Amino acid sequence: MNASDNPTYRILDTNSEARESIALLIASAEQELMIFDRTPVTLRERGLGKPDIIEQLRSMLLGGKYRKIRIALHEVQSLESELPRLVSLLGQFGGQVMIHRVTGAARQVEDVLFLADGDSVWRKPVYSHPRSVMNFGDEASAKPYLERFEEIWASSELAVTDRQSGL
Repeated sequence: MNASDNPTYRILDTNSEARESIALLIASAEQELMIFDRTPVTLRERGLGKPDIIEQLRSMLLGGKYRKIRIALHEVQSLESELPRLVSLLGQFGGQVMIHRVTGAARQVEDVLFLADGDSVWRKPVYSHPRSVMNFGDEASAKPYLERFEEIWASSELAVTDRQSGL
């Protein structure tokens, strides 16, 4: 079933609800996953380092060379120690997995975004508050956040490569 067949919107009050929604969003990604977050620690806390999540990402990437994961972080220190499986994916799929560090005005942005395939978004309006929102399978609702991610991405620089992490 395609995510757009059954669009949903949910307000999530706890971090455990957020982790469940993020896992569903990642599982739904078929072409591209875009993430904007604070640090490798916060990514790990959201479940991105879990073996089953990494395996879902690997399966998505194996589906074709145009499938991508783009991650923009405020800070990349501790990436290798916090998310070794993600760093391993970067090594295996260097052209498909990109990790950037935000610069300029994007460093002032306080929200967190996970986006999948242009129609699903998990968003935390303020990174330090537990409340978050999930829009699943709704392209119109996801569009402003896709545009926001692209603006953040444009104001970022390559931070980690598949050849060396530079950390």
